[in-house]
Amino acid sequence: MDRLRLSACLAALCLHACGPAERQAVTAPAALSHVTLETLTSTHRNPDDWHRLALAANWDFVDAAVWRAIIEQPNCDRATALAIFWTASPEYYVQFADREDVPTVNRSDYDLITAIRERWLRGDYVRAELAFDPDIDVWPLDMQDLRRRYGARVDAVMPAAMRVRLEGRRLAAP
Repeated sequence: MDRLRLSACLAALCLHACGPAERQAVTAPAALSHVTLETLTSTHRNPDDWHRLALAANWDFVDAAVWRAIIEQPNCDRATALAIFWTASPEYYVQFADREDVPTVNRSDYDLITAIRERWLRGDYVRAELAFDPDIDVWPLDMQDLRRRYGARVDAVMPAAMRVRLEGRRLAAP
């Protein structure tokens, strides 16, 4: 199943608890629902739900506050933190010297990846039940090419400690 279709199915399932017939019918972005803090607390209540959302959500339909709320949960799984970090496209931000250089429209995502990185490096994410593989769950990056173009900023923005594969339960797609 392609990523867009999976994203659409997951969003519909998580937000509306649709059955198998409806899941098969959801294919267009128009069918996606907006995820807000209200739907997060009413529908995405546990670490497994957060992880599914992190892996499959279309960021155009998820409020930035939702990602922030998830990463700040004491039981946010390490795999979920990495999934959110990598789907926020940290590689985009290596081109900027600091936050002030980041276009205003992108600063909330910049702040999100910064918060996740800081929490990760402090060891704040202790729950470790779920699996994460950056080559499967997000997209592989050409780190050598990024280092050639941006130098040390690559490792500052995307530290080696966060470029890891985590063993654990792999959640089935709904």
